[in-house]
Amino acid sequence: MNFHLDPHDIEQFNSFYDKMQKNIELSDFYNELLDQSYALSLHYNKNFSFLTNLKNFFEFDQNFLNYFKEYHLETNFKLIQPSAYLNNAFVKNIQLDNVFYLNYAFQKNAYQPYQCFVYDEIEVDKNFLEFTKIGYFNQPLHYLTLQEDQNIWMLMTPHEINTMHKAIQEASNHVLTFGLGMGYFAYMCSLKKEVKSITIIEKNQDIIDLFNRYIFPQFPYPKKINIIHDDVDSFMQNYSLKLYDYLFVDIYRDTTDGLPIYVKLIKPLTHSKIQFRFWIENSLIIMLRRCLINAFYEIVNQIHTPFTIQTYSDYVIELFKNCLIHENITNFQTLKRYLQKQNMIKLLLKAIKD
Repeated sequence: MNFHLDPHDIEQFNSFYDKMQKNIELSDFYNELLDQSYALSLHYNKNFSFLTNLKNFFEFDQNFLNYFKEYHLETNFKLIQPSAYLNNAFVKNIQLDNVFYLNYAFQKNAYQPYQCFVYDEIEVDKNFLEFTKIGYFNQPLHYLTLQEDQNIWMLMTPHEINTMHKAIQEASNHVLTFGLGMGYFAYMCSLKKEVKSITIIEKNQDIIDLFNRYIFPQFPYPKKINIIHDDVDSFMQNYSLKLYDYLFVDIYRDTTDGLPIYVKLIKPLTHSKIQFRFWIENSLIIMLRRCLINAFYEIVNQIHTPFTIQTYSDYVIELFKNCLIHENITNFQTLKRYLQKQNMIKLLLKAIKD
């Protein structure tokens, strides 16, 4: 093993590790906030600011208030103007109210005034502290949902729009996307003059049929769209990515099912030379970073436990540990550089076996 940290570097890392646990604590807080945000909206007192309502509702202890102040967490909360959402081309032009097909249904849900929601990707500062972007409206706002067997499967919310914005900006010429969804990415790309074609890979024939019947007829440039009924593994075996200039991967619901897909695809996509982006990529990178920090923690503190996989993160931690033993890490600053996105991806590419 090439780890040669002196006691001072080990102390620095362990102090850094403790600070990183604040990211986990804040994630738990935000999850609780989102779970109870509807109740918060019902108890909202307009005589006080949003943050005062938040603090009163959750009865923060002094330690959390200090943390709130130290890291300027009030900047994470933003009043969203409805026009920013309602003027979106897809939201404005695609009409799908109360559409029923097989066991699927398009129906409207609503955010209540001051009900909290995540409106964009998590941001990370230079010290790797994570900041979740929480938004709220000051009036009711309706948004489209796609339900399967009365369970919400897809949403058309500010979060969906904002987290696809970069990919839509980047897309040009011949575009490939893994996953059809409601067709939002394909629709927005089709409006761009720089985009000549959009090929969509979708494995669910029911979703393709639903799209073709209710959504596709509302596309202004249908000749740009081509749908292939296939799964990603089969497509990559039978088709060449060289036919395309840009790829957007969106075949998962969140980071839990997204991380295995990212780890599986990152190496072949990197080697293919195609320009690509994963949906909620920043959040996937954050999950990778948390795994890498835990791998460092076990190595630095010489923690030896029997390897058992309970979650996919356990697998990634072990993947990183097996690779790190071949890296030359002699001080804390060198270790910390591994946590930068590009260096972390290079390490992951080394760790993944062909």
